[in-house]
Amino acid sequence: GNTIAQDEPEVNFNFAVESYYLYDFNKPADKELPSFLYSHNRHNEIAINEFFLKGIYDSENIRAAGSLIFGDYQRRNYSAEPTAFQYLFEARVGYMPANNLWIDAGIFPSHIGLESTLNYENWTLSHSIIAHNSPFYEAGAKATYTTDQWLFSFLVLNGWQVIRDNNDNKGVGTQIQFKPVENVLLNSSTYFGEGYNLADSLTTDRIFHNFYCVVDWSSDLSSAISFDNGWQEFMSDNEFHTWWGTSFVTKYNFSSKVSLAGRIEYYNDKENIIISAPDEFNTMGYSLNLDCKPVDNILL
Repeated sequence: GNTIAQDEPEVNFNFAVESYYLYDFNKPADKELPSFLYSHNRHNEIAINEFFLKGIYDSENIRAAGSLIFGDYQRRNYSAEPTAFQYLFEARVGYMPANNLWIDAGIFPSHIGLESTLNYENWTLSHSIIAHNSPFYEAGAKATYTTDQWLFSFLVLNGWQVIRDNNDNKGVGTQIQFKPVENVLLNSSTYFGEGYNLADSLTTDRIFHNFYCVVDWSSDLSSAISFDNGWQEFMSDNEFHTWWGTSFVTKYNFSSKVSLAGRIEYYNDKENIIISAPDEFNTMGYSLNLDCKPVDNILL
C-alpha cells in the first residue's frame, strides 16, 4: 500500500578552504598587516585565510548548526576569546514556536552589516573597513519573525562580538529588513550595550547603527551602499564620542562564471574608539575585484 511521507529532518555537512597570496608594498618586517584588518593579513606568504567546516540540522520546527573555523582570519578575530572558543564560528540551536517565528540561542553570525565572514559569499574578496570593525559573530539569544517583505529580529547578547563575557552587562540588538519591491532590500541594524568586554566598574556604553541598501538593477548588475555610525561613552568625561564609515560597491556578472566588482569606502575614527592608531584615523579605501568560477565549487 501507499504511505504518506512526513518531512524528515535534514542533516548536511559542508566545508570550504580559502588560500591566498598577498603582497604589501610597505613590506612589514613582521609580515603582519595593520591590526584593523582581520582577513588576508600575512605579507608575501602563501597562506590559509579560512578553513571552514559546518554541520547543519533542519526539521520542521527545530534547527541547529555547528561550525569550526581556522586560519589567519580566526587567529586575529578570536584572539580575545578563551582557547576553548577560539575556533567556534557557529554553535546554535533554534526552535519555531509559531509560523515564521524562530528563537535561536548560542553563537551565530552577526546581525550587523552586509558582508559575510566567508569571503566567497561577498562581492569583493577584501572586506570593507566598516565590516572588519563591526562584529562578525555574536553570542546570545534572538527572536526573528519573517514575512515575504519584512524581517524583524530582537537580540540579547553577551556584548560587542563577545563569546565569553567578563562582566554582568549585556547588549541588545535589533534588525529590520524591508523589501519594498522585489529588487530592493533595505536593512537597519542596531546595537545598544557595553562597548568593551571589561570589568563592571570599567564598562561604558556603546550605541551603534548600521544601514544598508541593495539594489538589483538587472539580473547581472547590482549595487549596495552601507553606512555605519557609532557612539562610545568615555569614562574620562562621561560623554559620548563618535565614529562612522561608509562604503559603496557595484557588481556586474559577465556570465555565470565571470564577474567584476568595485568598491569605494571611507572610514573616520578620529578618537581611536575602534581602531588604535598613533594619530587620528580616517582613510579612503578602494577595491577592484574579478571573480572566475572554472567549475561550480571553485572560485578564483
